[in-house]
Amino acid sequence: MRGLVALMRAVPKLFTAGLAIASVGSLVAGHATQALALGAAGLIAAGVTVRVALLERGA
Repeated sequence: MRGLVALMRAVPKLFTAGLAIASVGSLVAGHATQALALGAAGLIAAGVTVRVALLERGA
C-alpha cells in the first residue's frame, strides 16, 4: 500500500512539471490555445496531488 501511495504522489508531480514546461513552450511558440489547455491539465494534476496528500493524512 505504501508503494502505491508513493507512486500516486510522484506521478502527478512529474506530470504537472512536464505540463508546465510544455505550456510555456507552446506560449513562446505562439500557440495560446494549446498553452491554455496544457495549463488547465496542469491544474487538474495539481488537484490530484492535493487529494492524494489529504487521503494520505486520513482527512
